[in-house]
Amino acid sequence: MFGENAKITAFGTQIKVTFNEDMLNLPSTDANYADSVTNPANYRLLFVQSNFTVHTSTCASTINKVDHVMPIVSVSYSKGPGGHGPYVATINFSSYAGTDVSFNNDQNFKLFVCGTTSIVDLHGVTLVGDGTTEGTDFARNFVLVGANKPFIAPATIPQTGFAPNRVTALPRQPANKAYNALGPVWLYIPKIGVESNIIGVPQVNGTRDVSWLNNDIGWLAGSAYPSLSGNSVLTGHYFNSYGTAGPFRYLGQLSVGDQIIVRSYGTSYVYQVRSLQQVDPSKIDIMMKHEDSAWLTLVTCVDYLANNNFKYRLIVRAEYVGVK
Repeated sequence: MFGENAKITAFGTQIKVTFNEDMLNLPSTDANYADSVTNPANYRLLFVQSNFTVHTSTCASTINKVDHVMPIVSVSYSKGPGGHGPYVATINFSSYAGTDVSFNNDQNFKLFVCGTTSIVDLHGVTLVGDGTTEGTDFARNFVLVGANKPFIAPATIPQTGFAPNRVTALPRQPANKAYNALGPVWLYIPKIGVESNIIGVPQVNGTRDVSWLNNDIGWLAGSAYPSLSGNSVLTGHYFNSYGTAGPFRYLGQLSVGDQIIVRSYGTSYVYQVRSLQQVDPSKIDIMMKHEDSAWLTLVTCVDYLANNNFKYRLIVRAEYVGVK
């Protein structure tokens, strides 16, 4: 990994972190997954829009309002030959989705590897992130030099529906458009009976293809990770490729004040609907509206025309109000 305050000229969507011993690595279904080295919740990648220091101090603290989140999509873990090291976690993150964010100058970032929320070794010892004390974070500042804006907003809001009462044959999903598993992250909308897992839809050449969602809910990678600060954009089909009702078929029945719940790693985050709006597919700014606090934007197609096309997109926006 790069050194403290390193100046970087090229920035992809991965960071590799090397540990000096073998760390606990568990599947997401394990009861102790919260302590796993592959749990995305055990990492934070933050940035600021101006040339000053990231203000958030630890993984356990609330994210400061001037800091912004680069959502961690997934983490993989590998060992060297014979399992004796190096012990490497590869952090896969998504670029930030706020359309008002431009990276034209040097940009300050901070990566946290979380000991305060805990990564542990094979003996249950929490991360010694500061080099001396158990249960402390490892933090690394770096600067992206002459940064360019890492997020390219799509030209239109994604198409989220097929023809009703007709099966639409889909081509094989290309490898570069494969969806990402987010682990135990689900969406519940009690009023309309929606209960579905959430999967990540990657951005490829400035667009996102949600054709293969079927009855899953897609998180548009590049927006805020569901349950974190910022605008989290979730999309679902109006009609799926089998011509039957998709998970967002009845999204328009919601009213201001209705609850929407994101359940992430055992915690239920409650949002309340603040607005419903039917818009032209080109109104991408409405879908990607930046928020400093936690919001959900739910998107689907409405008003079927022909040839799998819809006239409008329905945008439902909901604000985080607490946990339960």
